[in-house]
Amino acid sequence: TELKPGGADEPVTAANVEEYLRLYAQHKLLGAVEPQVAAFRAGLAVFLDGFASLRTCCTVAEVQLLLCGEAAIDVDDWERHTRYDPPEYAHSRGVAWFWRAVRDHLTEAERAQLLFFATGATRPPATGFASLMGYRGAEQRFT
Repeated sequence: TELKPGGADEPVTAANVEEYLRLYAQHKLLGAVEPQVAAFRAGLAVFLDGFASLRTCCTVAEVQLLLCGEAAIDVDDWERHTRYDPPEYAHSRGVAWFWRAVRDHLTEAERAQLLFFATGATRPPATGFASLMGYRGAEQRFT
């Protein structure tokens, strides 16, 4: 990838090293992810008429919450929205032990690792575990 027109034929020298480093950093930090940023913007445009409206309706923290989910894991919500098969398992000693261990003995980081192991996500959905999605985009309760 050329950093500037004709750049592939221009040697880096002491006289142009600053320009080279600036262009290289710009390419790595911005240009290399340009297709992903364009796709993200196009996806947002489906819901918003423009980025000006995004700035008026959402804070940076709210957009992060929507994209990444809630950082804190509410174990009570997680337990409430877990599906048991068969349903009678919900009241078994093993399940009670599991939730007590998750609630009382795991750190927040360990809970995130457990959630990642079970779901592929380190954070619960912004709207809680009732909205947990499976890999194909359909609602998928923790089992």
